[in-house]
Amino acid sequence: MKHHDLDQLNFDKLNIQGFQDFVSSLNVVGLAVGAILGNAISSISSSLGQGVIGPVIELALGFKDMTFNPPRFNFMAIFEKILTFAITAGIIYAIVTVFDIKVKKPVTHVKIVGSEEPGGAF
Repeated sequence: MKHHDLDQLNFDKLNIQGFQDFVSSLNVVGLAVGAILGNAISSISSSLGQGVIGPVIELALGFKDMTFNPPRFNFMAIFEKILTFAITAGIIYAIVTVFDIKVKKPVTHVKIVGSEEPGGAF
């Protein structure tokens, strides 16, 4: 873009309402919240597998020599991931409620006007 092209752009008339309609019509907010919280839950399950389930399997199957190298249970990593999830969920809840972001509910049923049978048969 040349310098004089930047002067022709009208930054005062940004279409904020159009962007809000786009976000609410596609339920982008719900998708983003689900992705963020899904990532946090994934880290909880990963640390649970490495910190508790893995050492239990090692003990049960005898993969570790108990005299020199006992398996280590890492409960603090799990607690840290759960705390991170709770903080993340709280912040997302606060953002959605403070900015009053409306998430559209999915349509569960559609009524066809003018049909004689209940349920809207064609």
